[in-house]
Amino acid sequence: MTGWAPDVSALSVGGIALLVFSVVWGVRTDPQKPFAWGMYSGSAKGFLYSTVENRTIPLPLEKFHVSPDGHFLDPVELRRALCVPSPVPAFDGVIIGSKGNWRVAYDPESRRLRVAQIAHGAEIPALTCVLRKVE
Repeated sequence: MTGWAPDVSALSVGGIALLVFSVVWGVRTDPQKPFAWGMYSGSAKGFLYSTVENRTIPLPLEKFHVSPDGHFLDPVELRRALCVPSPVPAFDGVIIGSKGNWRVAYDPESRRLRVAQIAHGAEIPALTCVLRKVE
């Protein structure tokens, strides 16, 4: 008596199609999508803020000619972005990434960017502290 056996090739094709769909969905980033694997894999995001007329406001990364949806901003990239000819205000901030976490502060008079590494595990409290300052 022959028993029922599933068609292994059909299951394999279906499994591969599902895997391909999952990977494509996971790496695609979209503003309306709450999560994408590509958002955090090998990325570093900066949050910069400045104080203007006694108000602490976030600075848009476009001001530094850095793409807001770019997935990598580290101190080296930020230094490169500060070479723009237009004036940049004084700012502070944090950069949190897969290759390290930093506090940053820029003084436009001396054109100096100060960078201090944040210890592993202390990045979320540092970001929380910064977010509480911003209006």
